[in-house]
Amino acid sequence: MFADDTQIETAGYDVNTVAEELNQDLENVSVWLSANKLTLNKTKTEYMIIVEVSGLKDTIVRVEDELIEAKQLLNEKVVVLQNVIVNLEEKVARFATKANDNEQYSRRYNIRVSGFPEESDENCSLKVGQLCRETLMLPDFSEEQIDRINRVGKPRSDGKSRAIIVRFKSHKYKLNVLQAKNKLRNTPFSINEDLTRQNQQLFYIARTGCTNVSSAWTIDGRIFAKRRSDDRKFNIVRYTDFEEYDLM
Repeated sequence: MFADDTQIETAGYDVNTVAEELNQDLENVSVWLSANKLTLNKTKTEYMIIVEVSGLKDTIVRVEDELIEAKQLLNEKVVVLQNVIVNLEEKVARFATKANDNEQYSRRYNIRVSGFPEESDENCSLKVGQLCRETLMLPDFSEEQIDRINRVGKPRSDGKSRAIIVRFKSHKYKLNVLQAKNKLRNTPFSINEDLTRQNQQLFYIARTGCTNVSSAWTIDGRIFAKRRSDDRKFNIVRYTDFEEYDLM
């Protein structure tokens, strides 16, 4: 015996509630079929979920507009933050330059002398004094012109001699020695200004790492480089100066 096609419908806003109601209806159908000795053809039984989509397109458009607006606001905030970062980087660079300048200024009376073998119980003042009088030909030089003198840093593990740092009592005494240092050519000795670590690196790059630099030198801790292409002179303050002045 066959029955006509039959459908069961239910509606609701919650999927779980709809499922419970349908299951209850199916249970009632099963009881009725058993009571009437009928069989449900499961192969021809299907279910369908119908969802009302009216207004969905408008919702999608509204959400897209909100996302576009949020993206614009986010981009504006990113631009503001990028400007803040740039300003902070510029301030940090200025502070770093100022700190380096102050440190270099504190060394304005200093020189570094290299070439003296290290000895136990050595008298560095006598060594430097003898070098100044006999090799630099400064007969009026006196150890009394020296304020402080010592080897730089801790003893080296490779056995090499450390440089001697000399602090003079006046800037004039320092200049007298520096102006005579060209007499050290063909000797094991060298005399240089006492540069900060940053200025040492800048000076090293200017002397060895720039193809468009014909010469580099220091004056009172300031670094100068002559551009090979046109002989212009530049004061090197920061690493970006090499690119800015086309020295690389």
